[in-house]
Amino acid sequence: MNVQTHNLVTGDVTKFQELLKEKGLYNKVVNERPVLKTIPVSKVIEIEAQRDTQVGWAYKQIVKRNGVDNGIFEPISVMEEDDGFFYCYDGLGRTAIYQLAGLTDIDAWVSTGSKVEAASRFTHKNKYGIRTVSPESIFSAEVESQDPEAVEDVGSLGKIGLCVRTNHNKVIPTASKDPQIKLAGFKKAMKFADGNLEVLRMARDIIVDAYPEVLKDNGMVRADLFVGLVIVLNTFEILQRPGKPFEQLQEFISSYGKMMEQVKLPFKKEGGNQHNKESESVAYGIVKLFTQSKFVTSNTTSNVRHKVLRERYDLAEQRV
Repeated sequence: MNVQTHNLVTGDVTKFQELLKEKGLYNKVVNERPVLKTIPVSKVIEIEAQRDTQVGWAYKQIVKRNGVDNGIFEPISVMEEDDGFFYCYDGLGRTAIYQLAGLTDIDAWVSTGSKVEAASRFTHKNKYGIRTVSPESIFSAEVESQDPEAVEDVGSLGKIGLCVRTNHNKVIPTASKDPQIKLAGFKKAMKFADGNLEVLRMARDIIVDAYPEVLKDNGMVRADLFVGLVIVLNTFEILQRPGKPFEQLQEFISSYGKMMEQVKLPFKKEGGNQHNKESESVAYGIVKLFTQSKFVTSNTTSNVRHKVLRERYDLAEQRV
C-alpha cells in the first residue's frame, strides 16, 4: 500500500492501516463536523471536572501577546444545548482570557448536543487524545522562532560539545554529532555554573572520557551525572583543569565507567538522595567517594571538603 504521512510519523503505517481495515474503521468518520460560529462569552458554561483557571495565568497570556492574539487563542469547542447555552469541552482557559480582556464574543466550534455529550468529549480529549509536548519540542519551536534565549542556548550547547534531540531525526544544534543531553539537565547545569561554559565543558569531557560510547550516534549523557559534576567543579576550583586534581577526578569517574553504566552509578545514593536536592546529592556522593578513593592525593583532599557542599546547599551530613 502506498502510504504518505508527514515526516514525524514513526512505526509501521501499513500494518496499522490494515488493522483499521479489518475493524471496518478505515475511511470512517463519525459525528457531524462542528460549525465555526461567533458566540456570546456570557453563554459559555463549564462542564463537570474541568480544572480551575487562575486569573493570574489568564492575565499573563494577554500581556505576553500584547492583547488577545487570535493567531494563538484558536476557537474553543462547545456543545450547544436546547437551553441556549454552550457547554465548553475544550477551551475554558481561553474563555477566561476573553472574559478578563472585556471581550463579549468568542469564536467557537459548535456541535449540537447535550452537556453529557460534552463531558464525554472532554473525557476522551483529556484522557486519551492529548499528547504531552516535551520541553525539547518546545525548545525546537523557540529556536525556529528565533527566540533570543533559545538561540543563545544553541550557541552554548555547541561550545560545550552537547546537543538536544528534539525528535527522532533532528538534534539541536542542527546536524550535531555531539552527545545529547535532556534540556532540563542542560538548563540546570547552566544555573549551577552561573553560565560558566568552561565548567560545563569540563564536566562533559570527564563523562566522555569515562563513557566514550556516548560519542557514537548522539549517545546520551546522563543529566544527573552531568549536573552533579558541574556542581563539584564549580564549587571546588582546585578540581578544574588544567592540573593534577582535575586529572584525578577524571581518572576516578573513568574507573566507574569501566565497571558500570551511567544509570547504575552510586553517587546519588551515597549522597543521601536528599529530597528536592537530587543533583546536589549526586555532587555530594561524588566528593564523598572521590576523597576516599585511591586516585586522590592528600593535597587534593585537604582542599575538597564535604562541609563546603553541605553548607552551600543546606544538605544533611552523610557519615563516612
